[in-house]
Amino acid sequence: MRSSLINSVAAKVVPALLVGALLVVSLFGLYRTFTTPRETQISIPLVSYQQRGKFDYTVHLRPNTLFDTTELGPGQAYFARLVNDLRMAFSYEFTSDQPLRETRYEYQVHATFGSPALWEKSFPLVPPTVASDDFTVSFALPLAQFMELMDTIREETGAAVTSPQLTVKARVQPQVQTPYGPIAEPFEQTLLFNFDGDTIRVGEELEKSQPGTITEATTVPVAGLEETRNMAGAGAAVSLLLLAGLAWGYARVRTPAPVAEQELQQAQKRHKELLVRARSLPPVRDDQTVIYLHSLPDLLNLAEEMYRPVIYCPNGHSYTYCVIDGLGSVRYEYSERDEAQEPEGRAHHGR
Repeated sequence: MRSSLINSVAAKVVPALLVGALLVVSLFGLYRTFTTPRETQISIPLVSYQQRGKFDYTVHLRPNTLFDTTELGPGQAYFARLVNDLRMAFSYEFTSDQPLRETRYEYQVHATFGSPALWEKSFPLVPPTVASDDFTVSFALPLAQFMELMDTIREETGAAVTSPQLTVKARVQPQVQTPYGPIAEPFEQTLLFNFDGDTIRVGEELEKSQPGTITEATTVPVAGLEETRNMAGAGAAVSLLLLAGLAWGYARVRTPAPVAEQELQQAQKRHKELLVRARSLPPVRDDQTVIYLHSLPDLLNLAEEMYRPVIYCPNGHSYTYCVIDGLGSVRYEYSERDEAQEPEGRAHHGR
């Protein structure tokens, strides 16, 4: 019984939920398509270019017994007292996927020496220079001058200069003309030298690449917007038709609650405090008079006048209601079946 009831409820609820979900999705799709602009802006790349820079250096040593050579290349730690000088080079290259009509590169290199957060000194290494093509520039890095400056500051201030740093920065300002407009994005590259006690350590990032593009903004229609709108509209229409069909079908096959159940529900709304449900009614005694009433409201009114509860229990497809007076000698009953079988107002002793 319970399983069949669950299956019956599921057969009604599940289709309604599925159709409701389809309707919600369709309405959301309509909302999105009507609130989304028909056109959007995109950027189309016209020119792709790249700037590349590279540092290179060679350390020249004073005569010493530690090394068999007087020159050392990148990627090592160097003893400051053995360094005689340091020769550097900076190379720059500009490439593009479109032909270049005019090229002009203004570049310079300078060094900044100091102790972080205390003091700094700047030194030009390569003055502002103009090149018309890719270039390589060589210059000397005056390490001896920096070491002398550090000793002078230590003597003047009386404070130890801890872990000074030397930063070499190359800056290139291109002025390049292309069929789609000019390119003037600056390029900068730095190389860091750390003075740690009596050793010098150089940064390992000697190369740098900086890509760039020239783009054009254009307006294009949003792909698939019209198709999505049509599908969402069709889904909403079908969902509404299906819901209407389900509602009509449920209304046709819906069976009203039994009369006895409706009668109980109405009584509970008005006289809930009088009604007491029991699993079974007490048997009728031989000395007890049973009076069958015409309607449940009559029994409820009588119970109110007698200040007695109305006891009821299922009786097949109906309910049997009874009120027993205070002495237990009179029993007032009502049930739909009893009403159909017993003459109105008939009383008898026992059953």
